[in-house]
Amino acid sequence: MEIKIHDWLRAPECSVNFQAAADKRTQGTGQWILEHSKYENWKETSNVLWIQGKAGSGKTILLTTIIQDLRETAPRNVWYHYFDFRDNTGLKSTYRGLLLSLLQQVGSNADGIHSELMNLFDRCKQGISTSQPTVCDLENVLRSILVDVGLGYIVMDAMDECQEKYEVYQWLNEVGGIPNLYMVITSRDHFEPRTGEIYYQISLNNSGIDQDITMHLDREIVKYGFKGKLQDEIRESLIVQAQGQFRWVDCQLKNLQKCGSPSSTRKALQKLPRDLEETYTEALEKAYESDDAENAHHILLWLTYAFEPLNIGQISTMLAVDLERENVEEEGQMDFKLHLILDSNLVTVDQNRTVLFAHASVKEFLMKSRNITTLFQINAVIAHEKLAQACLIYLMKFVSYDQYFQRKGHWGASITFGDYAVFNWPVHVRRVEEEDSESKVFKLIRSLLQGQLKQWVARYNPGYVAPAEPLHWAAALGLARSVDLLLEGEAEVNAQGGPWGNALQAAVHNGNESIVSVLLQNGAEVNALGGFYGNALYAAADNGNESLVRVLLQKGADVNARGGYHGSALQAAAIRDHEAIVKLLLEKGADVHTQGGLYRNALHAAAHNGGETIVRALLENGAEVNAQGGTYGSALQAAAVSSHEAIVSLLLENGAEPNVQGGYLGNALQAAALKSHENIVNFLLEKGAEVNAQGGYYGNALQAAANTGATAIVSLLLEKGADVNAQGGYYGNALQAGAGCGHEAVVALLLEKGADVDTQGGLYGNALQAAADKGDQAIVSLLIAKGAQVNIQGGRYGNALQAAAANGHETIVNLLLQEIFPMSTQGTYYDSS
Repeated sequence: MEIKIHDWLRAPECSVNFQAAADKRTQGTGQWILEHSKYENWKETSNVLWIQGKAGSGKTILLTTIIQDLRETAPRNVWYHYFDFRDNTGLKSTYRGLLLSLLQQVGSNADGIHSELMNLFDRCKQGISTSQPTVCDLENVLRSILVDVGLGYIVMDAMDECQEKYEVYQWLNEVGGIPNLYMVITSRDHFEPRTGEIYYQISLNNSGIDQDITMHLDREIVKYGFKGKLQDEIRESLIVQAQGQFRWVDCQLKNLQKCGSPSSTRKALQKLPRDLEETYTEALEKAYESDDAENAHHILLWLTYAFEPLNIGQISTMLAVDLERENVEEEGQMDFKLHLILDSNLVTVDQNRTVLFAHASVKEFLMKSRNITTLFQINAVIAHEKLAQACLIYLMKFVSYDQYFQRKGHWGASITFGDYAVFNWPVHVRRVEEEDSESKVFKLIRSLLQGQLKQWVARYNPGYVAPAEPLHWAAALGLARSVDLLLEGEAEVNAQGGPWGNALQAAVHNGNESIVSVLLQNGAEVNALGGFYGNALYAAADNGNESLVRVLLQKGADVNARGGYHGSALQAAAIRDHEAIVKLLLEKGADVHTQGGLYRNALHAAAHNGGETIVRALLENGAEVNAQGGTYGSALQAAAVSSHEAIVSLLLENGAEPNVQGGYLGNALQAAALKSHENIVNFLLEKGAEVNAQGGYYGNALQAAANTGATAIVSLLLEKGADVNAQGGYYGNALQAGAGCGHEAVVALLLEKGADVDTQGGLYGNALQAAADKGDQAIVSLLIAKGAQVNIQGGRYGNALQAAAANGHETIVNLLLQEIFPMSTQGTYYDSS
């Protein structure tokens, strides 16, 4: 389950950035900040520490010293996020990416997955596919976990590279009141901090950073092989001109290393570039004058605008695509040597063989300096057109050959250029459409969709085996110009097939209103059935697109059309908590009693999802509060199993019957007991819930509570008259449930209240066998002390001894054998070896 949650979150990986900085840090640097008065004061308060410095001043490297210090106080509760301007995935430079990054670190660790994160995962799994959590979901769950964790440190590096700074500011102010939560932030020195009234600010321009640069330079000079008097001259020149920038110093050392003699090195020292901008300009001019100028330009375009990090192999393959001849040159004729095409001050390769700009300031420089040369102009429209062309040309040549494609790598990153091309050409094309609707890439798209559609789909989504028309895919991918061209040709607007059933549903799935309008204008049938969603209106409601819901209704969409996983558009909107769409559908005559789908009706769906406003709206429009059916049997059980206390109260106020039977958990009381929600259990009992009602997966509420180890609820149910020896359900009785799940306190309480220690039935036959299977020595000893028969037969393993032996619980085997043969020679009866 842990791996599934990590893949679902798709959180940005920041540890690589941190490790690279840690590897660069010179021993002994950064120690001055640990003695800085503002740093010491910050550690005593739990406010924000804001560290500022110019580009390349070593802020990230300084953080490695700080984090090392913080980990001495909280070894497992220091959480790091790096905002990275170089990243085009939208994860490392956005507020959502920050939340995902922190939630993964805070909510999932060596102790397991926090219950709040698990609950969010379970909620998002509802429906056809695992949907992504909203920003609001992430905020709420992260806050809950941070409160629960206690002492912790959040470290946010390079805040100036965040695209959504003010959203982060607002969040900082909201979590700033959490006790024992400390925050460290770094940014450029021109950046204006806004985190409320209280924070400590340290500027690296007036600090010990110059001393750190001297120590770093002493190490690097030796590493680069400079010796004697020349070493002293280099040190003196670079220290004088460094101006607090580690990055500038490192760039100059790389350039000086390329000099062939001491005399040429001294000449280079006389004309050192003044700053990083001059350093990058010199590197670009050198590339422009080389025979590899065109390749250098293409690499810069890819690194600036590619939607995924690219590795060495992908870059090498990309350069083999001839855009003019629309062909792919034979690869492998010689080794790819990136450093001979572009200076290492501009690009670098990390430990995962990913090609990156050597520093965020390189990309920033390229984006600002648009007219360095005609060739190296970094223009978004030109870039996306070239990238789209390269992808399409490659796919048309190799899409059917397995050797040119591999599975997606860790966190979804592509491994080969073929993988990148399969998934990203549509995104590049959409960017081209925004500026140039007559680009020649559309001819390539048409060729791919009409000639090799089946092969491409097999790569793009292997699960979609049903045939689909080119028009369907153009609509689903949001390719407006391609849709126009296909309709101008011979494409049939209502052709059936494929995952969406028809082009209209595909366009609605994509959320592209202009394409939907074009299809409707060309005769698309608004109520056509079939496909993933069943009909277009359901697709719009499920995706929360109110505007498209209105458009479809205006064009005659049947508001009560049946279909889709949830049965109707109304139920889909209810489970997704799209309040405005629910109200709109009701206004247009949606039937609140329509049956079908996972939850049977809209009221059940809304009750389970926690949409109190939607529940109220459905009740006001005549929804039957006690309607039966679906996974949870009733709206009350659906609300109880999701611990929505306010909705449980609302339903009971509107006449919900607390003893309605049916569904997975039999009744609402059993559902509340299983989820350990004491308030709801109490409330239901006060409203007349039958404490011994039988049915459902666990047979009764007492067994459900025992299964989860909810001692307080077990006690409450017994006080209200629950039969301690009631039979039925998965475990047979409450005692076996408590024993089988390792809840010693529950077992002791049940025995104290008269539970029969040898009652037979259920999964394990008896409580002793259940505890033996679990390997819980304390519960086994407790049961034996209460008179459990060690040799009693039955159940999954036949007897307790066999249960313990089958699972390798050596201590329990010996304990049971000593009970069976009490007069035998003392010693070990069982040896797992």
